[in-house]
Amino acid sequence: MARAPRAYQIQAWSVLRFARLANAELAGSDLRFAVLRYADLTDADLSNANLSGADIYGARLHGANLAGADLREADLRGANIGAADLTGAKLTGAKVDHATRFPDGFDLEAHDVVRPPSPWVRADTPAS
Repeated sequence: MARAPRAYQIQAWSVLRFARLANAELAGSDLRFAVLRYADLTDADLSNANLSGADIYGARLHGANLAGADLREADLRGANIGAADLTGAKLTGAKVDHATRFPDGFDLEAHDVVRPPSPWVRADTPAS
């Protein structure tokens, strides 16, 4: 049984590693530069939220509402954003990697995201 959304008030620059915020009501929140590493934001409402520069590495955002959210320069490496609503979301400069999961059919090239080189691959190793 699904729980009712919970309203939270979170400020910019907050550190919320491993936070359990599934179904949270965070629409319009100012979460600039917040640390949300490995946070559970499954089915959370983050519509029109400002997540620019946020550290969302490895977070679960499956089914989240990110419509109109500002994710510019956010670190989305390893994040699961599958089935999320990214309508009108700004992703310019957001960092993604091979482990970042987006909704089926989502066009990364149209959003000008960045794929930083992996620290685990030697520079002289040919790309495969």
